[in-house]
Amino acid sequence: MPRDVQVYEQDEELEDGFNETDDDWEYEDSEDEFDKKQQDSFLLMCKDYGALDEDGNYPGFCSSCSSVSEWFLRGPLCLKDFSCDELKKHMPRLGVSILVWALGMYINNLSQAWLQKHVSTFYQTNWAPTMAARPPINTTVVLFDVGFEVLYATSTFPTAAQVDAYVTWVGYIALFRFIVLPGPLSLRWTILSRLMFMWGVLWCLRAFCIATTPLPNPLTSCVPDISYPDNIFLEAWAILPFSFCGKQLTCQDVMFSGHTVALTLPMLAVFKYTPLAPWFQISASRRWCSISTLTDVLGTFILFFGYYIIVASHFHYTVDVLVGATFTLLVFNAYHYQVRVSMLRGNRGSCQTKFWMWFEHYSLDLVGWRRRAKEHLEADFVDGVLE
Repeated sequence: MPRDVQVYEQDEELEDGFNETDDDWEYEDSEDEFDKKQQDSFLLMCKDYGALDEDGNYPGFCSSCSSVSEWFLRGPLCLKDFSCDELKKHMPRLGVSILVWALGMYINNLSQAWLQKHVSTFYQTNWAPTMAARPPINTTVVLFDVGFEVLYATSTFPTAAQVDAYVTWVGYIALFRFIVLPGPLSLRWTILSRLMFMWGVLWCLRAFCIATTPLPNPLTSCVPDISYPDNIFLEAWAILPFSFCGKQLTCQDVMFSGHTVALTLPMLAVFKYTPLAPWFQISASRRWCSISTLTDVLGTFILFFGYYIIVASHFHYTVDVLVGATFTLLVFNAYHYQVRVSMLRGNRGSCQTKFWMWFEHYSLDLVGWRRRAKEHLEADFVDGVLE
């Protein structure tokens, strides 16, 4: 048969399986076919993660194992992550990410300490009087903010302490879900390493932002509590959470909101990794009516409620929250994009590419992604040859 006729018949077969809606092509699957594909995809993911039993089935989050020790190793706690082989793989990478996080936090703290020393009275002493005969106002200057005007708030809700507690508990929930109780499909060390690395990058970005254009603190009740007012390097060290110098507080670090970062980053992890490290098969479903969709809706509400109380409490300006959320989203997406590009380039890339290849070498969620990417690339190549 001539080659042109073969290509024509193949195109007819493809058209039978696709339906054109708007400008997109969507594969028409029956419910049974779609469920079977979901099942096969889930089992492939379980195989990549080493979570299948001897019969090639996923034992489930709460199912009993052959022994108590096996339940601890491969059950909800997934303590096999603490085996010597796993620790040898992931601890160097986790160490690098913790180093990036600590260095980024120290740079941010250094910027905070410098601001507290040099800019703490700038607006109070330099604010222009409203009338020529009126002397400069030495009270705390607060910029106009639409969020302060329209959002509901009282003297008892929301407060800065409530904002601290809310952001902390959201982080604890994400920590519990992926680190403490990851389930048999565990990405414990991969997620922790990535989040620490991204958080370190965000600390560095925040250090630059708060120092370049300091804004007057909108929280009039903020009183600085620092141990080394004349030494910014020691004060930056004292602000670190593991310095044992007691609670330190600076009042000049406004743009952008660190609380917004601490709220947004773990929620982005929940959105991203719930289908990639599910407790149950239903959590990995891609249907619009699924656990993932419910998680996205609930997580979005948690995020926006957190943004509301941060602004309504006058803890930060609205723009601080917008910039903090935007930076966090950009860094989160840029990280995962760069990792995937590096995986495609392989050893032919730059030193940066080789670093990502090393850093993500044992990331189980990328095993399936590389397989799918290879299949798509091969399919595109075949289509190009046929055309």
